[in-house]
Amino acid sequence: MTHTKLSLAAQKKHQRGATLIELLVGITIGLLTVVVGLGAVVVSRSLSGTVSDASRLQQQASYAFRVIGQQLRQTAGLAIDPTTGTKANVEFSVFTSAPTSPISGKESPASSEYKLALAYQSSLAGC
Repeated sequence: MTHTKLSLAAQKKHQRGATLIELLVGITIGLLTVVVGLGAVVVSRSLSGTVSDASRLQQQASYAFRVIGQQLRQTAGLAIDPTTGTKANVEFSVFTSAPTSPISGKESPASSEYKLALAYQSSLAGC
């Protein structure tokens, strides 16, 4: 094996930097990586907003049904009359409310509508 010493001019010729094409290819690959990353962030934020909206809607529906259920449970209740009775005897007053319209709905709601089914069981069967 023979080793030859390269002259200083020959060494400089072999130690060139990156060419313009190599720089452009590197910049293009970097930009594509950034664009893909930004696209992923945008999709993630839009999905996060959709999930947040669905969660908020579910919480509001839960609250509405909780209030409706509480009101339905209290429909057959008796109120304590504070103006009559003694400490030993408590008197209850019976509510006589004005007639109200019945709850109605659709048996086959459209795709943007919801079906609400209510049931009531009176615990005052003998009264």
